Parts: sequence; C-alpha cells; structure tokens
Amino acid sequence: MPKISYSRPLPFPVELIFKVLSFVNARDIVRLRTVSKQFYDIAHDPQLWRALYVTSCVPRPPGPFLWQSTECLERTLVQSEQLSRKWTSEPLKFAARALPDLYPTQWALLFGRWFIWTDDTTNLRSHNLDTGVEQVLWQVEESSRFVACPTTSVDGRMINIILYDVGEVGSPPTVTNLLEYQVHEDSCSLSDAVSHGIPGLQGRLRTNGQVPYGFYFDEGNHMLDSKTGSFYKLPPFNSIWRPKVILTKTHLIALCIMSHTATLVRAFIIPHPPSPTPPHATVNELCLTHEAHMDECPSPVLLIRDSVFDTITRSTNLRFLVGFDDHQTNYCCLDLTLPEPSSGEVMPMSIRIQDLFAVDCDSEPALAGGSADGHVRGFVSRLTGDDSCPHGDVINIQKFTIDASQEKCTAVLGEPAPVAFPQNLGGISAMISRFNFTSNMSQEFDAIRGRFCYDIDNGSRLTDIVFFDLE
Repeated sequence: MPKISYSRPLPFPVELIFKVLSFVNARDIVRLRTVSKQFYDIAHDPQLWRALYVTSCVPRPPGPFLWQSTECLERTLVQSEQLSRKWTSEPLKFAARALPDLYPTQWALLFGRWFIWTDDTTNLRSHNLDTGVEQVLWQVEESSRFVACPTTSVDGRMINIILYDVGEVGSPPTVTNLLEYQVHEDSCSLSDAVSHGIPGLQGRLRTNGQVPYGFYFDEGNHMLDSKTGSFYKLPPFNSIWRPKVILTKTHLIALCIMSHTATLVRAFIIPHPPSPTPPHATVNELCLTHEAHMDECPSPVLLIRDSVFDTITRSTNLRFLVGFDDHQTNYCCLDLTLPEPSSGEVMPMSIRIQDLFAVDCDSEPALAGGSADGHVRGFVSRLTGDDSCPHGDVINIQKFTIDASQEKCTAVLGEPAPVAFPQNLGGISAMISRFNFTSNMSQEFDAIRGRFCYDIDNGSRLTDIVFFDLE
C-alpha cells in the first residue's frame, strides 16, 4: 500500500490522527488541506481514505480494493455525502436528459454510467453516460437477446453479458456465449471482450439480485454466479408465481409464494471455490439448508444488508426491505437469521419484522440500493390526480434513507414532491415522459448516484431512454 512521505514530523502518531479523523466526514477532510502543509499531506494519505471508506455511513460501492485509487475513493465518498445531506431534507431537484432515437430491443444500466443495448443493426453497443462515448461491443444475430450484470471484486470491476438465441416459436432459448468486459475507473470505454462458449443451457434468462451480487436465473432453475463463473441448479419451485430470488454473499434466498397468504422462504448455501474458475457448462447442485413460512406475500423484496456472521451464536443474519399492502403500503425491515447448519439437515430460520414507514397503497414499488453494510437510499413514486395540471395528473416522489447497519433498523422518509417534467426533452413531450415514468416495464435505479433510468414506448417498440439524476 502506498504511503505519504510527510514533509515534517507529525505531532501525534499517524494511527491516532486517523482515529480522530474517522469521526469527520470526507468533505471536511478535503477542506483541511487548506489549513497547513501537514494537514495537506494527511488529507492525501491513501491509508486515511481507505480507513474512511470502511467506516463511512453513506451508500457506496464495494471497497476499498487495491485497484481503487485514492482519488476514486475520495470522489465516491464526497459525492455520496453531498447526496445524502439533502436526499430527504431539501426540495426535489433533478437533471433530466434523454437518449433519443436509439430504438433498443433491450437495454441495461450498469455501474450507474454504462448503458448497454442492442440496436437495429444487430450490434451490442455501450454508451458512457458521463462522457457520451459509444462503442460496439459485439456482433450478434438478429434473434439474439442478452442479460447483463455488473460484478465488483478484489480483481476489479467486470461486466458480464450472457447472449442467448430466442430460437423458433415454441422452442426454448439457448445460451450461446458469455462475454466479460473489464471496467477501468477512468476509462471512457470498456475493454475488449473475453468470450466464453457455454453451450448446452436452455431457458429464457433474466437477471435478479442486487449489485454487486447479481446473478442470472432461467426458467430451468439454472443460476450463474458471476463472481466465480460457476453454474448451479436449483430444485423446482412449487409456487403460484415466479419466486423472488436474491443472491447474497453466503446464501441464495428464494421466496416462494404458495398462496395469497403464505410464502415459503428457503435458503441455499453458496459454495465458494478457493479461486475463480473459468465459466463452463457443468452444472452443480445448490444445497438447501434453511426454510420457514410467512403469513404474508411481500413485494418488493430488496437486499439492504448482506450477510453478517455472529461469531458467538454462529448464525448468519440477512436484512431485506419488504412491502406489505393493507389499505396502505407498509415498508418493513425483514430480518432472516440462519443458525449454523447441521450436516444434511434442513433447519428452521427465524424471521423478524421491524416497521419502517408507510406510503399510499397505489404507490409504485420502492426502488432502493446502497452498500452491503446497510446504508440505503431510495424513493417511491405515485401518480395522483391534480385539477391544476393540464393533463389531470402529476407524479409525486418520496425519497427515503435507511440505516440497517445497527441492531435497530431506522428510516427517514421525505415529504412528497411533484416532478416537473421538461416540456421538450430531446423531442419527448412532458405528457409522454410523465406517462412512461410509472407505466413502463423497464427501469433502473442507481442509488450511489441517485440516477433513475426508464424507457419510452410508442406502443409498438422502444424509442427513447430518459435519465433523471435526483437530488
């Protein structure tokens, strides 16, 4: 790890100075650089910023890793602190922009800035939202579709894209390729692709999970763990609706809706190989370790704190943000506690629910994200009638923050604020922007940047992409 060579001896041990500064936010540490030459040196020390990144109480990407520069850590913390400071306490502000005339058949937003889509010329393309740089990633067949997932680890940031052929009508899609792209922090474009042929898997693929532990899941109950490149097969789910499935650091959690008043919660342990292995078509079995029943059917279900292992009780705790509809939508913290498994036995897990906040029952499902240690930001939106509005309705947004890092989970809910859509956004009228804000099927929210993305549909095809950077 690089170290700063201080111009003058420090008045106190550097460890003590770092301990004191750990109670100061990143923006104040940046201001300390103007105090003196010694503070200038201290405020540039890589060890300080790595320590701050670990103890920070704002949503942030995984880290710190050796490949992350001091400038990257500083920029990430300062931007997130600025957003957190006014997320629920100040009036809604946003910067809107559009990517018109893309006509994507599919799209995905990764790491908050990489827009991936397929165009009419059978090109898989990327657009860097920060720089505007576009590039062709891969040539695909007209019948090809894709799913994409970001992965962050000690080896760096990667974008994994699975290509599959939809095939003839009535036949299942077939996986044709897995592409890996290296993401460099200060680069305007993605690296050249590393291609892995993975023939033999069938079923329509989709993504689920939460950054950075996203995964792929298909109708045949196959899963690709993008961190390790390993494929796994799950047993069939006897569920009246498609199960809600989320991958965590230690377990795959599946919520199987058995009826309108009963949900079966199941936990499968994720084996971790000693080192990453190349993706291949061999499929391993996941092991069911825990299960329990709930009397409700929650929606949405979002991971807000990843696995925490208790060294005393030998149990693992996971936390989710869930919603329950009952005249209004009540959002709660769902705690799952999994005792240490016994060999070959399926054990019960404990379920605890903490109330957080409530919104109107006709609100759209919450969109949220954050860091693995439980610092979360998000929002809910609602279409309401308004006689003063030319078109009779208006979109209201309520932003919230959640601290799920402590024993008691707490939340702050901001006041509803109307969204004033630009009258002409890249040729898109305010009425069309407002209508598609809540009626679209494809949307992405990057909580670190406060960036919300959705598409515009003219009734027969996707035509435009709209981005909101919320403050």
